Amino acid sequence: MTVNPQPPLPPPPRAGALPRLPALHYPAPVPAPVPAGPVGHGGGSRRKTKRRQQKGRRSLKQRKGLRLRKVLRNDLCYGLRGGGGVESILRRVPEGIPGGGGGGGGGDAANENYPNIEGVFPDPEPNNRVGPRPIPHYSIQDLRGMSNDELLEITQIFSLGTSVADIQYLVERASDLTSLESLTLGGNFGDAGAMALAAPGQPYFLRLTSLSLARTNIGPAGCAALASILPPSLESLELANNPIGDNGIYYILAIIATLGNLRHLDLRRCGLHGGGIAALATRFQFLPRLASLYLSENLLEEEGSAALVANLPVLQNLMSLFVSQEGITAAREAAIRGAGPPGSHVVFDGDIN
Repeated sequence: MTVNPQPPLPPPPRAGALPRLPALHYPAPVPAPVPAGPVGHGGGSRRKTKRRQQKGRRSLKQRKGLRLRKVLRNDLCYGLRGGGGVESILRRVPEGIPGGGGGGGGGDAANENYPNIEGVFPDPEPNNRVGPRPIPHYSIQDLRGMSNDELLEITQIFSLGTSVADIQYLVERASDLTSLESLTLGGNFGDAGAMALAAPGQPYFLRLTSLSLARTNIGPAGCAALASILPPSLESLELANNPIGDNGIYYILAIIATLGNLRHLDLRRCGLHGGGIAALATRFQFLPRLASLYLSENLLEEEGSAALVANLPVLQNLMSLFVSQEGITAAREAAIRGAGPPGSHVVFDGDIN
C-alpha cells in the first residue's frame, strides 16, 4: 500500500520574529447618497454648479461692449496709418455714444467733444486679455493732468472736438512730447487752429509718422502754415474733407521733396481740380514709397487725368488709388486703370456706389 508523503512543516519562527498574517481585503467604499432637493430645482449640487457657471460668465452687455471696444481700439492703434484714419473710425462709432451717428454720421462726431474711447467701453477684465496690449492713446484734455515724465512716454494723441486753445496748450507742452508718433486732431478749428499748430515755424515733433487733420475746415492759409512743420519722418498725412483747393495744395507740394517717407496721402473732397491734381502728379518722383493715394470726390478733369496716366508708373510701391471719374471720358478712365504699376488697384467713385 502506497502512502502519500506529508508536506514538510515550516521552520520554527526565529526568536523575536512575529508571525506573518494573511492579507485582508476590504470592500470598495460606497458613496453616500446625495439628498434630493425640492421638486423642480434639480437638487442642491445642481444649483451650486449653475451658480458657479453664472458667476464666471460675462453678461450680454459686457460681451457687446468688449467687442465694440476691441473694434474701435484696433482701428485707433493700427488703422490710422493704413488708409481711412479718422473717417473710417467715425463711420464705425455705434449709435448711442455722444458724437456717434452710425454709418454716415461721422461728421457730427468730429465736431463734438468726443470722450476717450477707453472710457466709453471699459474693459471688464483688464488683466485677463490675451495677446499684446494696444498702445494707449490720449486726448489733449488728458495731457493737462500729467507730469513731464508721463508726457515723455506718450506716443499717440487722438483728440476730437479740439479747440484753438487746446492746440495752443499742445504746442506749449511739445518740448515734453518727444516720443509722439501719431497725432489726430478733429474739430472745427479751421485756419486759426492750423496756424496755432504751426506757431513754432519749424518741425518740432521730429518722430511724428502720422498726422490726421481731416474735417477740420482748414483752407489755403492753414496749408501754408502746416507746410512749415511737416517733419521728414511723416508716413501718413490726412487732410480729407477740408476746403484746401488748388491754392492750398501748392503749399504742400512746395515741400513735398522733404516727405520722401510718405506712404499714405488722403486728399478726399478737398476741392481739387485738374490743375492741382496735375501739379501733384508731376511730383510723384519725390514720393517713392507712396502706397495709397486718395483723390476721391475731386474734379479730375482732362488735365489731371492726363497727368495721372503719364506719372503713375513712377509710383512703383503704389497699391491703391482712389479717384473720381467726374469730368473725364471713358477712354481716359480706362487709361488710368491701366497706368498703375503691376499689382496696384485703381478704384473710381462709381465702383464703390
